[in-house]
Amino acid sequence: MTKETPIPECANPELKLVPAPVGALRVLPCDKAGRVTRLSLVLPTFNEARNIESMIVGVTEVLEHSKVPYELIVVDDNSPDGTWRLALALCASLPSLRVIRRTDERGLATAVVLW
Repeated sequence: MTKETPIPECANPELKLVPAPVGALRVLPCDKAGRVTRLSLVLPTFNEARNIESMIVGVTEVLEHSKVPYELIVVDDNSPDGTWRLALALCASLPSLRVIRRTDERGLATAVVLW
């Protein structure tokens, strides 16, 4: 059996650290309205140029409707079709969108867990 690392106390109850398999998750910054991010949704992608814009727009509409402060993170494995470029172009109009282009790592598991 492995021993769990205790969760450190935090002065602000809104910013508690959460245990994770690789350690404690970092506390994400506030959005432009000053709301603490409560949901980070990771979209791993590879060769999704034909779908990426509609996927991001559709997911964003659902998240906006939920009223939960969020960030949407596209993690692309250096798609030859330029998926990451298309996603990056949407960042100007979607402030909660983040894009990570991975050039060394590949695979679904590491895109979601180790970014």
